[in-house]
Order: sequence, then structure tokens, then C-alpha cells
Amino acid sequence: VQSEKMASLGRLVAGFAHELNTPIGVAVGTTSTLQKQSKFINQLLEQEEVDEDELVSALETIDEAAELTLSNLRRAAGLINSFKRTAIDQTSEEIRPFEVKNTIEDVINTLHNQFKHTRIEIQIDCAEDLILYSMPGAVEQIITNLLMNSLIHGFEEGKNSGFIRIAVHLEGNRLHIDYSDTGKGITAEAIEKIFEPFFTTHRAHGGSGLGLYICYNLITNELKGSLNCESTPGEGVLFKMAFPVELSL
Repeated sequence: VQSEKMASLGRLVAGFAHELNTPIGVAVGTTSTLQKQSKFINQLLEQEEVDEDELVSALETIDEAAELTLSNLRRAAGLINSFKRTAIDQTSEEIRPFEVKNTIEDVINTLHNQFKHTRIEIQIDCAEDLILYSMPGAVEQIITNLLMNSLIHGFEEGKNSGFIRIAVHLEGNRLHIDYSDTGKGITAEAIEKIFEPFFTTHRAHGGSGLGLYICYNLITNELKGSLNCESTPGEGVLFKMAFPVELSL
């Protein structure tokens, strides 16, 4: 189980590095433009007569390059913050207050690389101000595993289009998360085994069979909750989970 958690973190790091390459690459390119235009302006100013049109054009180019640099560095900073929160939380068992919707959004951001070339839409239905006092790392690991389960199994490694919905609501002192997808679904025979360790229908494709087992353990043992699965082949799957809003060990 620990090795699977580390493998999950490895995928997170690989996806993050891939995502970070784009804004950093753009920022490097625009910084190079800034440098060239700065030299060009210095050369213009050394001339006896300065061509006003050339100077205005160079200044406009600098302005555009600076804008692009700033927006891409902000994008990189946002990615780093999302990754930092998710990576630290997933390797920590700390109990602390956290915003549920932001936590789910952080996970989706870190998995953007895996989903960006698919036709899979992800929707979060959750109040902005919903706060848990629990283990954010466990919640992030559960959502990560469910999303990857949908991508690999439900939508045939992203080949099929579809819809994922994460609906969150409160009932008394318990948080309920209904996670559903419109993928290929699970047979009745497989549903009986999906929370068992090493059960997978994708072993030939490298499936470990530990993703849903880890979800079940985290929810029942760490979060003191429950997890159930409903599915009809060809009509998708629904994972229903519930656990205390305030976790006390």
C-alpha cells in the first residue's frame, strides 16, 4: 500500500513537471525578447536622430512581452502552490481545517496533464465555504484514485468521452461525497471485489489493483466513514462516501 502511495505521488510529480514546463518555457522566451528589445532601444538612443516609430514599436513589444512573462509566471506560481498543498497533504496524516472545494480543485489541477487531451468533463458541485476538520491528505488521495480509476477503467485510458461529477453535501455532522462517472461501468461480479487488495481488470496494462482498496481503507479506517459502490455496465459508476465533518482520533 505504501509503495502504491509513493507511485501515486510519483505520477503527481511527473504531471506537475510537465505542466510547469509550458509557462516556464513561455516566460524564458519572452524574457529573451525583453533582453533583445532593451539592447535595440539602447542602440536607438545612441544614434544622433532617434526614429520615433521604431522606439514606439520596441516599447510596445516590451510591454507585450512583460505582460506575457508576468501572466505565465503567475500561472507557474499557481501550479507550484497547488502541487505543494497536494504533495505535502498526501504524505501527511495531519488533521487540520481545510476547504473541501479548494482541496478537490487542487487535485484536479495536479492531474490536468492526464486529462487535458481527453474529452472528459469534470464538474464539482460543492459549496465554496464548506470546511472540514479532518485529514486533507486522505481526501486528496481518495479523489486522486477515483479520478484515475475513471480515466483508466471507466473511459478506457481516456479514449472515450464522458462526464465526471463530484457532488458534496452536508447531512448533520457528516459530509457526503457522491462521485459518479458516465464510463463503461462495473459488472456485478467485479463490484463484489473492487475494494479487495490487488483486484484489477487491467493487470495487463500495469494496474496494481490497490487504488480502490486504498480509498476504502482511508475512508473506513482514517476518516471513520463508509464507502459504497453502485454500477450498471454501460451506464457508469457511483461511489457514495460519508464521514464525520470533524475527525477526532
